[in-house]
Amino acid sequence: MQAEHTPKVFPACIHRSFSTVCSILPSTCVAKRVGRMTTDKRAVAFRYMLILDDRLEKTERALAIFLYVLLIAAITVNVFARNVLRTGSSFLLESAPAVVLWLALVGATLGLKHRRHITLGVLLRALPPSWRITVDRLASLLAMLLAGALCYAGVFFVCNEIDLFGAWGWRAVCLPLFFLIVFFRSALRLTMGRIPSLKDAA
Repeated sequence: MQAEHTPKVFPACIHRSFSTVCSILPSTCVAKRVGRMTTDKRAVAFRYMLILDDRLEKTERALAIFLYVLLIAAITVNVFARNVLRTGSSFLLESAPAVVLWLALVGATLGLKHRRHITLGVLLRALPPSWRITVDRLASLLAMLLAGALCYAGVFFVCNEIDLFGAWGWRAVCLPLFFLIVFFRSALRLTMGRIPSLKDAA
């Protein structure tokens, strides 16, 4: 007499576990895909910020060269007019400090771009690497807050200058522009290291 072979049935606990895994797996894949899409969007946005920063640097370099040449020309013309022609130009005397201010602020933004501004290097070197990153991010965040507040105040200052001096008051527009660039580059520096595909974006 042959023994009857009855089909083996999976235990209920194994069946439930398998069903749970099958139900969770698609949602997990979707979550990973959404997270990857979010990261890709952030990386693309960061890439555009880097492109804007590079183009801004080229504009600043060209503007710095132009202002430097303009300053030398204004001083030369003023010296020639005063010593040779015995006549001075009040316009050149008033415009020279404004050109110096513009040149100084453009140079400061370029220094911020290449991180050549004054830092407390002795204190940073004494900190462990993990603390340096934290301090750098806190400094960038503080710079963003200060630059945003000063840019807001600079707009009112320019409006006041225009009310007092007319069109000549537009020379002070370099102040809010400077703080706006500081805000942008501080935000860019704060964003670094927070995107997984940052190296690919850079």
